[in-house]
Amino acid sequence: IRLSLVGSEMCIRDRMISGSVDPRLFQEAFSKTSIRTGLKGENWAVMLYGKNIFDEITPTGSFNIPLASGAYGQYTSPGSIWGASVNYSF
Repeated sequence: IRLSLVGSEMCIRDRMISGSVDPRLFQEAFSKTSIRTGLKGENWAVMLYGKNIFDEITPTGSFNIPLASGAYGQYTSPGSIWGASVNYSF
C-alpha cells in the first residue's frame, strides 16, 4: 500500500481584471491552495481532494452592462470544491 499527499498553491499578483484602467476593476493579490491525499494498493486506489480549500472567491473577468452607464458585471471563480475518487481494476 502506498500513501500520497500533495499540496499546491497558486499565487496571483495585483492586477486589473479587464483591459480598462477603471479603479473599480482592480484585483488585489490572492492565493488559492489545493490538497490531495490517497491510498493505492495493487489494484485499487482511494483519493480525497480539495481545491481552493480556503474558499477564495475571486473575479476572473468583467464586462460592461449595456444601457447602464458606468455599470459593469464580473465573472467569478468557484469557491472551494471537495471530492473523493475510488478506483478498482479487475
